Amino acid sequence: MTGLVLALISLLATWAGVAWIIAPLLRRAPQPTSVTTPMEDVPLDRSLRMLDDLQADLARGAISHDDFAVVSRDIRREAAAHLQARDQLHASLDSIIESLATSNTPAPRTFSVEKKTLGPSLAWLGPGITLLAVLTTIVVAITIGTRDVIKNQRVIGNIGITNPTGMSIANDRPENLLVTHATGTMLSQNGGESWEPAGVIGPALGTTASNSWLYILTTDHVWASADGGKIWNQATNLPPLHHVTTGYRSGYMAGVTDEAKLVLSTDAGTTWTTMSTRPPSGISGLAIVDFGTPFLLVATRNEGVLAYNEGTTWRSANGFVNGALPTVVAYSIIYAPNTNDKFTSPTGQQFAGAVFVATDAGVFKSVDGMQSWQALPLKADIRALGHSPVQPRTLFAIAANGAVYRSDDAGNSWQ
Repeated sequence: MTGLVLALISLLATWAGVAWIIAPLLRRAPQPTSVTTPMEDVPLDRSLRMLDDLQADLARGAISHDDFAVVSRDIRREAAAHLQARDQLHASLDSIIESLATSNTPAPRTFSVEKKTLGPSLAWLGPGITLLAVLTTIVVAITIGTRDVIKNQRVIGNIGITNPTGMSIANDRPENLLVTHATGTMLSQNGGESWEPAGVIGPALGTTASNSWLYILTTDHVWASADGGKIWNQATNLPPLHHVTTGYRSGYMAGVTDEAKLVLSTDAGTTWTTMSTRPPSGISGLAIVDFGTPFLLVATRNEGVLAYNEGTTWRSANGFVNGALPTVVAYSIIYAPNTNDKFTSPTGQQFAGAVFVATDAGVFKSVDGMQSWQALPLKADIRALGHSPVQPRTLFAIAANGAVYRSDDAGNSWQ
């Protein structure tokens, strides 16, 4: 944060120097009348694009007609409100222009004679005061924002490795955390406070927990441990996978093979079937949402969050309007079924639990079936998320620099 403040100070000092040089010239030379271009109707364009996307989702059966009617009605209301505000602004400007055109009051002179007694040395005073006020405002805002972030998040440990690729928690040992990274794995047996190598060496692509088992994916094999990550053996029931996840309620497992095929197991990994669609590009994480009919979510580095139901196509799950994810760079996604979050849509559809996604802009939470996302107070470049059904409201997050965060209230605060 100190480096950011210094950078802002340097940038503003440069602006002040430029203003000190050009201010005398601006005072001496008449300024041509600038032509103001109409403001782009960004909110209106965004609403139209969202309606197009929504219509496309309806056409391919990704959403129901009832949900389409509810969401499209809200989007149209927002667009209508924007059009009304724009029309009122135009009417007000027309009234002002008309009053100026019919007024008999002589217009004020545009230019004034420069007073030689002041000299050009004071020409920087106005820009300097303005820049000082801007600098003060930025420093105060950064200070207040930093205090709020520090209040709601605290690092509890560090894995000692950057850029983790996955995280899992032993279901029967919730204090045992496993993190994979580009050169191996790290294990914590005290809830993330201290870490040590887990014994599986080489590039580790990801990890998951199923019943009492922990799994690690490598470029050569899938490794399994039944004692919380202390002893590892090659798993014989899992195919070569690059990504894998487990449903907490159903016990289903889903993965992406080294041949870029999407596979599913409904018997805890004993048998696997290839699904009818191929996975999207840029996958960085998987999650099974097994509330009602299970479906699959993926985090991607270029499209945010995507959802898939068997027999359909991939659809965006980045939310709508003001609840949309602010980034399409997502690294990890999990579904926590027992956070006590419950949602019922206007059409009666229900959703229980919460979905959490780790992005380059922090952690976000959805409790309404990915219609909207709420920013959580963990502001960092988060690469991996972990959750155990034994502790239904406890989450762990690993940042790109290896910092470990913990939340015991379903993401509302991080310690």
